[in-house]
Amino acid sequence: MSGATTRTRNWSSVLKQNLPNLLAVGLDPIHLAIVYEYGTWGRRNTGSKLLRGLIACVNAHDSRIPARCWGRFFQGEDVVSLTAEEQIMRRKIVSGALPLTLALRIKERIEVGAPLLSRLEFIEGLAAIAALHKEDMQETVPGPN
Repeated sequence: MSGATTRTRNWSSVLKQNLPNLLAVGLDPIHLAIVYEYGTWGRRNTGSKLLRGLIACVNAHDSRIPARCWGRFFQGEDVVSLTAEEQIMRRKIVSGALPLTLALRIKERIEVGAPLLSRLEFIEGLAAIAALHKEDMQETVPGPN
C-alpha cells in the first residue's frame, strides 16, 4: 500500500471521528427544491420559494441549539420511526388536506435563516406547502423525478 493511500485513509478516519455528520454536506439538501421546480417546468414560483426558505431553515445554524435536536443523523440504516403526530402530518403532505388556516399559520412561523428545532417542524412546513400549492403537487413529471 502506498504512503499516499495510508495518509488518505488516516485522514478520512480522523474526519469521520471528529465530524460524524460530514456526510450530510454531500447529500444535497436543495435537491428537493430543484425537483419541485422541474415539476413546474423550471419556474421558480411562490411554492418553490417557500420550499427553498424551509430548506434554508434546515441548513441554518445556531450555536445555542444542540446538533442532536433532530435526533440521530440518518446514515442509511436503523430508520427512526415517525411519531404519531409526524405520521399524521406526513399524510397531510401526500393528500394536501392540511386546513388552509393552519397552513398559513405554519407558513408565517417559517423564518428563513432561523433553524428548525424539530423534525416535526420540517414535516409541518412541507404539509403547509402541499396545502397552499396543490396545483404544483398535482403536476405529472416525465422521467425518473
